[in-house]
Formats: sequence, C-alpha cells, structure tokens
Amino acid sequence: MGLFILFLISAALSLLFFYQKRSKAGGLLLVLALFFLALGLIARFRFFYVLVFDVGKGNAILVHLPGDRNLLFDAGARYGKADLGKILLVPTLRRMGIRELDLVVLSHPDLDHTGGLPALFRAFPVKKLLSGAFKAKDWAKLEFELEPQTVTAPKALSLEPASLFLEPGRAYPENLNRESLMAFLEYQGLTVFFPGDADALRLARAQAKGLLFPSEVFILPHHGSKTGYWPPAWEILRFKVAVASARGRFHPHPRIKDLLKKAGRPFYSTAETGALMIFLKGSQFLVCPKRTRFEGLPFDLFWPYIPYINLQGCSSYALHRL
Repeated sequence: MGLFILFLISAALSLLFFYQKRSKAGGLLLVLALFFLALGLIARFRFFYVLVFDVGKGNAILVHLPGDRNLLFDAGARYGKADLGKILLVPTLRRMGIRELDLVVLSHPDLDHTGGLPALFRAFPVKKLLSGAFKAKDWAKLEFELEPQTVTAPKALSLEPASLFLEPGRAYPENLNRESLMAFLEYQGLTVFFPGDADALRLARAQAKGLLFPSEVFILPHHGSKTGYWPPAWEILRFKVAVASARGRFHPHPRIKDLLKKAGRPFYSTAETGALMIFLKGSQFLVCPKRTRFEGLPFDLFWPYIPYINLQGCSSYALHRL
C-alpha cells in the first residue's frame, strides 16, 4: 500500500513538473515512480494469503502462493439459477488480479462444492483439475463436461515453496461426503487442513492410517456440521484456529461452536464475519474477517491494487504462533 501511494505521489509530481516544463525534475520523478511501481508489483508477486469465500452453505477457498500461483479448493455453490461462481467468485477473483488458476481441487461432486466451476472455466484458464474417484453420474448433476484427474491413493505434490498432501476416499462411493478428497497445504510452517465434507468415520479411518497431521488452520468438515466431529482428530490436529464456510441453522452446528469455546479454540464462520483472509507475519499468522474492511472511495477504486484496505486494520484479528 505504501509503495502504491508513493508511486501515485511521484507520478503526480512528475506530471506537474512536466507541465511546468521542468523536464529534468519530471524525468527523475517519473523514474522514481516506476521504481516504486516495480517494487509494489514484486511485493504483490511474492505475496501469500488464503481467502475463504463467503458462499453461503458451500465451499470455495483460494490460496495465493508466491510466484503468482493460485490454488482453489472447491468452487462454490449453485442453487438453481443462483450461480455463485458467476455472481461472486469470478468478479472477486478478477478484482484481486487473478488471471489463471494453476490448480483446482474438488473434494467431491456435490453442487455446494462444485456449482461455480463452469463459470470459473469460462472466465479463467485452469491448468489442472484434481478430485477423487467418483462415478460419472455424480459429476453429471453439474451439467458441465468435466474430466478431473483422479487421485486414487495418498499423494504429495511439491508446489515450491509450498507442499500439498492429498488423501482420497474410497473409489466410486455411495456416500460422497464421507469419501471427500481431503488435503493438507503447508507453507513456511503454516499448515491448513481441507477435509471437504468428511464425517467422523472417515476421520477415524484417516487417523488409523496415520494420515492426519498437526495443522494451524482447520477448515471444519461439512461446514461445521456435527457429523464431522471426531475428538481424536482434534487431538492430532492440535489446530490453533477453526474456520467454517457455512450458513444455516446447523451449519455451523451449535454443539461444535460450544465445543470450540470450551476448548479455547478461536473460531471464525463466514456466516458471521463474511469472507476471511489468512496472512503470515513472521512466525505467526492472523485471520482477518472481510467485514472489517474499510468501505467507500477512494479505497474501493484502488482495491485491485491494494486488497482489503482498512484504516483501523483488522480490528478483530489475533496473532497465532505457528
């Protein structure tokens, strides 16, 4: 933000000096403005954040990695004619300067996790699409020709400097939620767990196989439903923060919220705070709810270049040690 403001000031002064026919001073200020702009673009190129979209009772989470690489975990919801991919995901991604998606991971074929995918495919190049082994009839409800690469066994991907571990469920299941493709993303000591709609039985199976790992951020299974509560998993994950992409009477479930409160685990829900962003700060991380973002001009005008401006900062965040 500071670099962008310095660019604007230098560029404005440069134009003023050129107007006053002070070409040498104007030229020097123009070079300085371009220098600030270049530094700002480099900083943005090296930036890391996680964005949990507010898509109602649905799921869509963007991870922006240094090198301008973008990963999307699930693709939002479609309810009848209400296509949140078209009306929410695509405009937001464009405003944040996203030009392509390097990897899209679909946990399972339900429309609250895949409904926005056709709109995303029409708007952006998608380099790779991964999911578990599901039946063709399960994908047919998307009403979109889709052939994701199938993950049939635990798989590690190097996304230097990040790592991604994928754990598929059983192939061609009847219970799609239970057999969600689960994922762990690790970047510089921050691990985020994406369990999709996995239930307690699935988490118990993963525990038995040694496929659960300590994670700072736990995206609650099935939008915070009580079906995804498995106490031994919480002990293994040792998560610092729980996040629910949810909206509804039982999403997140009151029992889950109560358990988190009793355990002293910070909890964020898109139903209460809107979209969430997660940032790294040295050996700590913070969660910033969107509704703390300062609204109005000139900030909305500059938002593609200065994401989530807030004069008071993220007033509700707390720093959590990795």
